[in-house]
Amino acid sequence: MESGNRSPLRLHESPLKMAVVVEGVSVAGAAGAGRFRLKRRNFRGKESSLRLLLLLDLAERAPSRSLRRMWSWLVGKRDAVESKEVLEIGDVQPSNPFTELQVLAGHTDIVRLLVRLDDYRFASAGDDCRVIIWNVKSGEKMHVCQGHSRPITAMTVLSTAVGDLEIHKLQSTVLLTASSDKTIIMWDINTGQPLKILANSEGSLISVKCLLVLREEALWLSGGKYLLLWSQDGTLLSKVATHRQEEVSSLIRIKDSLVAAAMGKCLVLYGLEYGKETPRQRQLQQLKALTVHAEHVHSLLSLQGGWFASGSLDGELILWNSGNLAEHRKVALHAPISPQLQKSHCSQAYPCSIAHLSTDSQCVFAAVGSGICVYDLTSQRLVACQRNAHNSQVLQVVKLQESGLLVSCSEDGTTRIWKLHSPAAAQLPRRRTASERWSLGLVGDLIGHSGALQMLLDFEKHGLASCSTDQLIIVWKEGERASLYRNSLARNLNRHYQQTCKSETTSFDDQNII
Repeated sequence: MESGNRSPLRLHESPLKMAVVVEGVSVAGAAGAGRFRLKRRNFRGKESSLRLLLLLDLAERAPSRSLRRMWSWLVGKRDAVESKEVLEIGDVQPSNPFTELQVLAGHTDIVRLLVRLDDYRFASAGDDCRVIIWNVKSGEKMHVCQGHSRPITAMTVLSTAVGDLEIHKLQSTVLLTASSDKTIIMWDINTGQPLKILANSEGSLISVKCLLVLREEALWLSGGKYLLLWSQDGTLLSKVATHRQEEVSSLIRIKDSLVAAAMGKCLVLYGLEYGKETPRQRQLQQLKALTVHAEHVHSLLSLQGGWFASGSLDGELILWNSGNLAEHRKVALHAPISPQLQKSHCSQAYPCSIAHLSTDSQCVFAAVGSGICVYDLTSQRLVACQRNAHNSQVLQVVKLQESGLLVSCSEDGTTRIWKLHSPAAAQLPRRRTASERWSLGLVGDLIGHSGALQMLLDFEKHGLASCSTDQLIIVWKEGERASLYRNSLARNLNRHYQQTCKSETTSFDDQNII
């Protein structure tokens, strides 16, 4: 964050409400001289309000390492896997691109999902049963979509051709949301209104955990107790019972007309085929069940070059060949666990689980336990690991498209920025050898949430969005770029104001002449 003259943080209380006011902080979206006022009302003494107070105060005053540790203890998990030293960073972070933050408040419960809609809009959803569409540049709340009665469990974007939806001829982009209320809703992102509500039919939508859009085939899938195939207009085409009655936890597209579904410890592969009775209508056909993992599969990732990857709760990463659907390589991303820790009942059940997988087409980035691992697809080996990246479970790792930096978020309430150092980065391109070792360097620490982080969303030049159990969304921005945007916005407003005044003056003079 940029800061001007720092002023003390003030706390106002009354018998009916408590308001938090922080002044003297310049953040994105602030008006005038850049003074920032954040009010959280009706807290009634909740612990989260005090945590937010402490957090903003620490962030403004460039906290020392001891204060950072104290804050991590306040918002982090108390049941840490084991006593460990988490990598620390000093107060000066020259390689941290994010120097401003913008707090977006609108949800009343945990925010779990973020989905990018276009170049400047994104949607957020969670346990308060609502979807909010935001403008990432200004922080404006554009639409509040209300229609679900239970927490939203999955969300994705469906791009349609003009005229595909009979109920909305001109719609080109539709937002899909699934909820534990046994419905799927198709939303108009321009108005925030529901286009179509797909209600539970014969128990098909009892538990929808994931959604997958097949854009080339103009179809989409929903996975839960059943695997369902839908047309773009929301017509149910096929319903398949899951393998061994396991729920579908994740879905990816492997290649043409081939889909992989994670069900317990199995990967089940399905093909899209034309039905015998309905030759023009696609149907799902189970092709193969792969039972290689020893524990439940938690993450799936589609890779270029005819590969895909799966990660399980025991920290095992498996690379698969999309051509023959065979196992190519198995990699143990977890560190050795002591027998004492294995017998401990107070520790996490799966301290080395792979919570998330992502890729940049050259490497696979894995969130493993409280650490981060990097697997190089060229040399087919594990090249970098930071076991103690956070104080608690890492839930997501993403690579920023503009800077190439890695960003991780954790249940300990922090977001950290990493730089991957490759020994061959400054040399001519050559085949990497097994002796080369890469490293992950901590270059930034983003402190802004008072609860466990749930998800990150890279918006490139417009910043990075994060959501948390504290009911807030924070957009982290590059200060200089955000300042230029505000100055441009102010100039446009001033120009519009002058034109309005000039028009009113001219109209007044004409009336006097008459």
